[in-house]
Amino acid sequence: MKKFFAIILALALVLSLAPGALAANDEALEAANALYEMGLFKGTGTNADGTPVFELDRAPTRNEAVTMLVRLLGLEDPALAGEWTTPFTDVPEWAEPYVGIAYTRGVTNGVAADSFGGSANVSASEYLTFVLRALGYESGADFAWDAAWELSDKIGLTDGEYSAETASFTRGDVAVISFNALFCTVKGGDTMLSERIANPLTAYEAEGLATVYMPDSEIYYSEPIDDEIAGTRVFVSWGEDAVFLLDFYPAASITAAGYDLSETVEELVASDPDYAGSAGYDEFGNYATEFTEDGLAYYMTFYIGDGFLAVQTFVAVEDIMSGLEPGYWISLTEFA
Repeated sequence: MKKFFAIILALALVLSLAPGALAANDEALEAANALYEMGLFKGTGTNADGTPVFELDRAPTRNEAVTMLVRLLGLEDPALAGEWTTPFTDVPEWAEPYVGIAYTRGVTNGVAADSFGGSANVSASEYLTFVLRALGYESGADFAWDAAWELSDKIGLTDGEYSAETASFTRGDVAVISFNALFCTVKGGDTMLSERIANPLTAYEAEGLATVYMPDSEIYYSEPIDDEIAGTRVFVSWGEDAVFLLDFYPAASITAAGYDLSETVEELVASDPDYAGSAGYDEFGNYATEFTEDGLAYYMTFYIGDGFLAVQTFVAVEDIMSGLEPGYWISLTEFA
């Protein structure tokens, strides 16, 4: 991790102090090499000397752009491990994990109800929209997707390079924008994107019930929930003021305990007035509810899989709940 930040800081200094004579293609190459060393950008091949071929002058497709974005966010492993559902019928097999996780997280949409349009070249505004959404900004509310450069210029992601007249957008542009994004803070906080990537998600087996991706250093133990329902609870600490609980219940044990999994989570939540007030689907596609009790804020999401029920509960003192994103760094995938 020290190497990670050393590379970022060194190149930030180079790019910020370099005289205006630094050519755009040199800047793109510097950015591509830096991202490559971090594992966040890959080439399209290898030169005879073993160095990567970046093809920085070539226009990237939407499929390529989303793939680059997923790598930038440090989500490639969860993407490849997960099973994703999208409405798109035109995504090639190799791109399905990347488009799937990006669509599920609300970072990208299609060009039509059932079409992602991945073979078309991505425009400057489209890629800026992907990155701005990844930083927590909402298109249609914080910025217009077809004029995304207006916000990206304001937050320092870009510096007037793009406009409605921009005719060419290359993989080199993607590299520079992606590199700059590492130094942008996430909306509503003071955390840079690079800080999130510096604590990458790792796989954790929850007693054979599921694979959970989360910061490994935060997990402090897991245990069976109880003898009646043979589920597993994983406890995750978040500093001194918050805790995250992941509960997994196999369908067989729930039925044996007298619970009917065929009842929808919506009905279960709606039956409890403490939960029902703010219930609905969250940005990650899970049914969710939040409530306050005894000075603590609770955020719960429910996921019904094939033969199991997963419940995610984030508990924090009220005054810090608004500054946290409980869904961002947890990815439930590869359920058994």
